[in-house]
Amino acid sequence: MDKAEKVSIIEQPLEGLLYDLDLMPEQCKSTIANMRRTAVEELRKEIEQLRKEKEWLVELMYEKMCESPISLKDYKNTIIDMMQQALKEKE
Repeated sequence: MDKAEKVSIIEQPLEGLLYDLDLMPEQCKSTIANMRRTAVEELRKEIEQLRKEKEWLVELMYEKMCESPISLKDYKNTIIDMMQQALKEKE
C-alpha cells in the first residue's frame, strides 16, 4: 500500500464526519485552525495559572522562612507539604 492509498483511507472517514457536521473541507481547515488556536489559548491560560501558583508558593515559603529559622531539611518538608496541600485544593 503506497502513501496515497493510506492517506485516502484515512481521509475517507474524516470526510464523512465533516459532511455529517455540515462542514466543507475548506471550512474544516479553518475549524481545525480555530481549534488549535483555542487549544493554544487554553494552554497559555494554564501556564499563567501555574506561574501565579508558583509565585504564591515562593512568597509563602519566604514568609515561613522569615517567621522561624529552621533547618534545610525542615524547609524541604515544609515545601513538600505546601505543594501537596496546594494540589489538593486545586482538585
